[in-house]
Amino acid sequence: MRLASALIAAIVIIGLMAITIVGCSGGSPSATADKYYKAIQENDCEKLRDLVHPQLADKEVEECKQHPDKLVSYRILGENIDWNIGLAVTAGVETELTFREDGKEKTNTVRRILEKTLIGDWYITSIP
Repeated sequence: MRLASALIAAIVIIGLMAITIVGCSGGSPSATADKYYKAIQENDCEKLRDLVHPQLADKEVEECKQHPDKLVSYRILGENIDWNIGLAVTAGVETELTFREDGKEKTNTVRRILEKTLIGDWYITSIP
């Protein structure tokens, strides 16, 4: 019985530490998504390197450079955070995007997945 109580207490303490660390540093997933879309809209492609997972950085920068002025507008609709017990916390950010394609404007809703380690900032890990 004591072991179970100690285990539950440890899980609660770890969870509270994760919430405190994540909540106090690096901003929010929505703020990171906002910086990401703003950089694309302003054609500040190199800034994307700081906002996406390192494995996606080169691809994202090249895509941004190849399609300047494609993103017309964006609106962050919401976020949800998965409080994982462990080293990573993930979040999903829903965004409405209006972009120019073939001379026409189109609007879609997309969901980006972000991750944050307990010692770092939020960064985007999935690009549809």
